[in-house]
Order: sequence, then C-alpha cells, then structure tokens
Amino acid sequence: HGRVLERTSNSLHLVSNALTHITMDDAIRSVSMQSCAGSFRDMSRISASNAKMWTTIREHNKDAILSSLRDIREESLRIEKFLEEEKWTELENYLNEGKSRAALLLSLSGQMKQIASL
Repeated sequence: HGRVLERTSNSLHLVSNALTHITMDDAIRSVSMQSCAGSFRDMSRISASNAKMWTTIREHNKDAILSSLRDIREESLRIEKFLEEEKWTELENYLNEGKSRAALLLSLSGQMKQIASL
C-alpha cells in the first residue's frame, strides 16, 4: 500500500515540482507561459498542493519515497539512452507500452469506481 502511494501520489508531487521549477526558471519564464500546453498545466497543477502537508507526509515516508525517486531516475536514464543513441524504435515501443499501461490503469480505475458505488 505504501509503495503504491509513493508511486501514484507522493513521487508525482515531487516530479511535478521539479518540472515546474525547470520550466518556470527566470530565464525562460515568459516563453514558457506563452508555450504551455494542457499536459504541462495538468502536471504543474499538482505543484500547487499544500507544501506543509506534503513535507509532513514525506517525513514519515522518506525511505519509500526515495526508492520511488530512484525508480523514476532509472526510467529517465533509460529514456535518455534511447535519445542519445537515437533508438527511435525502442523509444516508440517504450511510449506505446506506457500508453497500454495507462489504458489498463484507467480501465482498472473505472472498475474500482463501479465496485465502490455498490
């Protein structure tokens, strides 16, 4: 249960903050604001959550969150390698696998909502 929360909530909040920090860097802020698409809006929305609450949660779940962040770093390095080595087919396969997993997750989420409403 804790590991699932780290991967689906706590770590995403940290990743959202990291992306927001990078994108809203002073040097590119004006261009960023003009170029933001819906996916950035959706991702950065998470950054607006209560910082005090999230810090308290992280104090009590540090080890699980660190493990999840390491997993995210490994996946980021995997993607980086696809790009550096111009492995476009492998990147496309990776993205398609992510799309399939997201569809499965949405399907399971819908099933859980149906069960909860019984």
